[in-house]
Amino acid sequence: MTGRASNRELVCAKARDGEEGPISAFALEFIELGIDADNEPYGSCCIIPADGTSRFDKTTAGTKGKLAIVDAINETLDGQGKIICPRAGMASVKAAKVSDVHMEFNRRYVVIDTDPAKAANAKRMAFKRALDNLSPAEFGAGSAEGADWVWRIT
Repeated sequence: MTGRASNRELVCAKARDGEEGPISAFALEFIELGIDADNEPYGSCCIIPADGTSRFDKTTAGTKGKLAIVDAINETLDGQGKIICPRAGMASVKAAKVSDVHMEFNRRYVVIDTDPAKAANAKRMAFKRALDNLSPAEFGAGSAEGADWVWRIT
């Protein structure tokens, strides 16, 4: 309502050949360039780099689905993980079948709904959202040997 802005950050939203994300926080500072005909100062804004952490770097405890899928992946990798080569030329990784992770996720993800069909649908949708939102910096995924796999990036 006042027109004031704060927490300005330069962020690269899309890059074909570089890292995306926050680049730098900054503030705008008015710099007087002179006095106009009405004897009032005129000028422009100057970008001043700001110290501190990015508001995009906030760590969160995670959602119920994220916590459940990470635990399910870790449990499945530890118990049923298999060494596979996801793509030609790629190093072998210890991976877990997505179907096995899904079963472990369903065991961990609790739904209040008493209707079994609605509960199953809620778990299915939660698993899909959690799988889609996995961090590519932490987990890899792909198809190999006729199945879909997920693995930790080390």
